[in-house]
Order: sequence, then C-alpha cells, then structure tokens
Amino acid sequence: MIKIIFLGVLVYLLVRLLRSLRGSSTLGPKEFRKNEPAGRLGGEMVKDPQCHVYVPKHEAVSRVVDGREVYFCSERCMEEYLESKKKTN
Repeated sequence: MIKIIFLGVLVYLLVRLLRSLRGSSTLGPKEFRKNEPAGRLGGEMVKDPQCHVYVPKHEAVSRVVDGREVYFCSERCMEEYLESKKKTN
C-alpha cells in the first residue's frame, strides 16, 4: 500500500516538474496574469460603431472621422462605416 502511495506522489511530482519546464497549456487565471505581457491586460476597450463589438484599443483600426478618432474591429467594418457616412451626407 505504501509503495502505491509513494509511486503516486512520485508521478505527481514528475508531472509538475515537466509542466514547469515546458510551460503548461492549462494555466489558471492567476498563472495567466503572471505570464501575460503587461500591455495586453487591462487595456482600454473601444466600440466599433459599425458592427457594435468591443475590441482592445491597441488592436483596433482607427480613422479620424468628422474631427474625432473612431475605432473599428477590421478594415472591412471601417470601409462599410465610411460608405454609410457618405450615403447619409
């Protein structure tokens, strides 16, 4: 019985060691935050006026429209928005 417990503990420690050496793909929230680059977390989110989704500001496509900076999730949404603005003006 003690041999089985010892073997189980040994396997558990070996798995933990291997995961720490290669980096685990099953990181929990705390580990993810520790390993995540600082600029990618807690960044400002902006709303795309065309498709109404929120995207991180640093990933958004931006364009100055009517004197203010507007952010889009993609080039396609930006083009559609600009086309719709042309039609209404």
